[in-house]
Amino acid sequence: MPPPSLAPAPTPSALSSLSTQTLSRTLELTRLHQLDLATPAHLSSTIQGNLGKLARGINALEREGQTSHDVLVGLRGQWERIAALVGVHIEERLRSEEEQGRTGRLVETDDEREAGDEDDDRDG
Repeated sequence: MPPPSLAPAPTPSALSSLSTQTLSRTLELTRLHQLDLATPAHLSSTIQGNLGKLARGINALEREGQTSHDVLVGLRGQWERIAALVGVHIEERLRSEEEQGRTGRLVETDDEREAGDEDDDRDG
């Protein structure tokens, strides 16, 4: 199995399918919260894991440069809508094109972003 950095990007259709599955789980989580019912621990972790996979997949497609802009915008929009619905701290985030050069990681956590901002303050 090749290292993750050399693995081919997932197809847009696979990411769209994962997005649809994640949206269904997110709506299930929302419904359980609205009914004040206990939510299975795996449900939240599955949603966050799927959001991370989507973010990494979208970033990989962008790096490959072979997917149309409209498809990427659509996938990014799906990710953003699900993330907004979840309304909890999301470990993995999509990075804007301007942010992609900041670190060697595909996604940044809030802690990394804050640490980078502190470094900027010391320089200037």
